[in-house]
Amino acid sequence: MAAPRRGPRPNHLAGGALGPARIVKEHPMDRRTILLGSGLVAVSPLAFGAALAQGVAPEKLPMLQVGTLSKQMSQLALERVTDPSLTTFAQLEIAEIDAIMQAFGASEPAPLTEGQAARLEAFRTAPDPDRLFVEEEIAAHEAALPIARNYAGTGEDPTARGGAIVAVASIETHLAMLRGFEATI
Repeated sequence: MAAPRRGPRPNHLAGGALGPARIVKEHPMDRRTILLGSGLVAVSPLAFGAALAQGVAPEKLPMLQVGTLSKQMSQLALERVTDPSLTTFAQLEIAEIDAIMQAFGASEPAPLTEGQAARLEAFRTAPDPDRLFVEEEIAAHEAALPIARNYAGTGEDPTARGGAIVAVASIETHLAMLRGFEATI
């Protein structure tokens, strides 16, 4: 058995077309690990049971949950937002989440955490749905990015891993779009 690697390791997510590869110090609890771990802790055992009942591996659940929240928020936005650009974004988001969920092998929406369900409910009656939709989508995409990066690098299901790789670029693009919307609303 090989000894554990010590010292710096290449950051495989920073190289390639995104820029020069950077060497980062290996920390046992880097930000992605902490965010993913906190997301997993927040998921109730019932949610894991629901994921297993669908035939979805528990390690896929955080990505599916944030996707489900974003999709349901976007579906509701189609009824509530007034800015045509946000309507178009919501339609795009729904289609992309459907594709990612298919790549992850989910036949049904993932169960939301209590916090996610509360955010969705708050959006239903928000006095300024355009602004809240943008804020919520930024939060959802910021939460999804480290989860997608992690699965893209370590996921065992090759189809879901491919979906996560594509999702990373999509999430980054969506964040740029959403920040543009945020500046004009």
